[in-house]
Amino acid sequence: MVINCDIEFDNNPQGVYFSGQILTGRFTLIVNKVKKMKAVVLKIFGCASTQWTENDKSSQTITYHDQRLYLDTNTYLLQAADKSEVITLEPGIHTYNFSCRIPNNCPSSFEGAYGHIRYVIKVVLLRPWQRDLTFNKAFTVLKVLDLNYETPLVKMPINLTSEKSHLCNCIKAQPLKIDLHLPRSSFVCGQQIPIEMSLNHQGNVPVEEIQLCLIMLVDYIAQYPNKKLRNERIVITKLRDNFEAKRNLRTFNYLLPIAATPPSCLYTACNLIQISYVLEVEIKIKGLQKNQLLQAPLTIGTVPLPNVIQQQPYASETRDITILPWLCNHGIPQPEYAEANHLLKVKVGEDEAQKYEVLEEFSPKYPVFTQFKNSLEVSSNEGMNTKTIVDNKSTWL
Repeated sequence: MVINCDIEFDNNPQGVYFSGQILTGRFTLIVNKVKKMKAVVLKIFGCASTQWTENDKSSQTITYHDQRLYLDTNTYLLQAADKSEVITLEPGIHTYNFSCRIPNNCPSSFEGAYGHIRYVIKVVLLRPWQRDLTFNKAFTVLKVLDLNYETPLVKMPINLTSEKSHLCNCIKAQPLKIDLHLPRSSFVCGQQIPIEMSLNHQGNVPVEEIQLCLIMLVDYIAQYPNKKLRNERIVITKLRDNFEAKRNLRTFNYLLPIAATPPSCLYTACNLIQISYVLEVEIKIKGLQKNQLLQAPLTIGTVPLPNVIQQQPYASETRDITILPWLCNHGIPQPEYAEANHLLKVKVGEDEAQKYEVLEEFSPKYPVFTQFKNSLEVSSNEGMNTKTIVDNKSTWL
């Protein structure tokens, strides 16, 4: 290849930034021989985009699509004084620095089946009478979701109850009652969800398995050619517990780990892609009877609660979101960053690449607090006979 381009970030090899931060870096052009150009342009952009196809009642295929732009900068680094003229790029190494503030309203990066929230640095070499040369490098943007500043409801415990009568040998048996307790509804990646559940089994209902799933629910919205909604349901972590059903009251305690995953994203953050989470507890009944189900909505943040017992700040308090809490002696360890195994990997700029260009796969990275253990999790580990039957591989439904 006559021209190679290497794009790097300053002191950030993983390319992970938070909304409001300043992105800095450089790109290097390695030119093997003299090349004539119209201009060298640096573009930094980020957008949310949705697209999918459906068949209407007349079997015609309709493409639903939409896009929202959050970041869009264009910088001409080299350009002739007269646009009709060309400039010469001499053989050698040419390095250019760049800097850009990421707007505070940028939602977190995401790659899904029917849409994405993606941020890309693009170096474009405008060539006369030839196809432009384009080099792309995607990076991750995370919107700070500090659980300390969210509504107090996320710190409140969850208590749910389900009571249902099932048929046993064509006779209506005593109701099967399930009580579910969570210490709160907000967590971060790397934590474990302490789950306490009681099963009041006084009848002859043939219960064979308890299944717990952490599920990501994604809503894709498109406005063209008319408003349309599409959903996606992804199982992140699954836990199964097989047991022999007996007529008594039994209590179960589990720790369900949270793998790397995007933070919760509601309509206020992005009006095209919304991400929410739910803990699903399913009691599986033998035979053809319908299973019994409980669902608890959860919030996944990017900054954990260091101690849910102590007084927390209210959402009305002001703070500088460009200063990350783990850099400010708040007792919060610095996270690691990891890809979400349940999300897609993409080759950014595949439609613009040259035939001989090898593209790297990209998947956003999310903060994982591997060293973080709050008081609730420690007490769960010490005082409970916990189950750890976990499917490590994410399951797609």
